[in-house]
Amino acid sequence: MKLKLLNRWIYLVILLLLLLGAFVIGNIYPSLLENPVNTLGFLGFWITLYGIVIAIFEIVRTGSIANQMAVVAKDSHNKLKRQIELQEIQDCIEMINSTLSDLQNRKAISIIFMTRIKKGYISIFSKKEIPEFYQTNLNILNSYEHVTQSRNDKVKANPKYIAIQGTQTLSDISTHPYKLTIETLKRMMDEILTHTASKNEYIGDSK
Repeated sequence: MKLKLLNRWIYLVILLLLLLGAFVIGNIYPSLLENPVNTLGFLGFWITLYGIVIAIFEIVRTGSIANQMAVVAKDSHNKLKRQIELQEIQDCIEMINSTLSDLQNRKAISIIFMTRIKKGYISIFSKKEIPEFYQTNLNILNSYEHVTQSRNDKVKANPKYIAIQGTQTLSDISTHPYKLTIETLKRMMDEILTHTASKNEYIGDSK
């Protein structure tokens, strides 16, 4: 409000100050007004000075407005960028939740969903914020394969899946063919939620 009032009255204040200065100078040096030529030159000087002062003020004021607009634009950009990042995090969390639900029900997941989870997981963490098991998580998801199904055994682990995921024993596979993948996805979920909460942007509970 003060800035608006200043902008409204500053021109009049400048004009009054220059008129006062012209009046004082005219009284001190009356020869400047002794004939029409001198008077015209005297008035021209003060009018020019008024124009220069106004131009300088406008440059300063315009520069200030430009800086304020740049700050607002930057802030808006950062907010939009953060909203996009939060949406990516939310999408990744939802994909993990959905995948966990299917895997726990012994339903095989298409590789494309694993790829989307990995893409979201990678985009969330920058190089300076990589969690401890970051690469391990990705390696385990990279080794994921479907289980084979047959009439005699509706859920039977793919032999390649067992061989690649060497940290998982045959007994674990027989208990649940996707046990290692489920544990990995849960760990990734915890890492994502912890990362989000550390930025004071917690966005929901995991299932």
